[in-house]
Amino acid sequence: MHTASRKAGIVLAVCGALMCASCRQHTVLHQYTDVDLWGWGTDDTLTFTLPKTVNHGELDVKLGVRTTSSFKYNTLHMLTIISRDDEVIEQDTIFVPVFDSNGQLTGDGFPYVTTMKSLPTLHVDSGHVYTYSVLHLMQEPRVKGIKDIGLEIYEP
Repeated sequence: MHTASRKAGIVLAVCGALMCASCRQHTVLHQYTDVDLWGWGTDDTLTFTLPKTVNHGELDVKLGVRTTSSFKYNTLHMLTIISRDDEVIEQDTIFVPVFDSNGQLTGDGFPYVTTMKSLPTLHVDSGHVYTYSVLHLMQEPRVKGIKDIGLEIYEP
């Protein structure tokens, strides 16, 4: 009886592992781009190019912001521009809260704090090249305290 219960436990563990493996998302892009050490200027556009799509469908998109201790704002205001084959198809203003209303960091990590923000789902058509451009919309011409900006894009 002990052997049967052990075998059943093994079978359940294997089934659970297979179910978890089948739920994993496929990474399309996972890239971070460094920001100038002297600050992210209003003229500094960060560009992320997705590989040419083979399939069409929806992609999950997350924007990552890595800040240093010298970042002095509660929220980072940015503009994302999505292009398909070098033609702008969408623009969106993004607000990434780095600190909450109690002054606590919203992200994790040390020495750089990474704050993630989910962006609207991206619909892609096969055979096209998609590009995300990101620039800041802060009042200061050079924003200091940002290590890098990244995009993480997944097929659900």
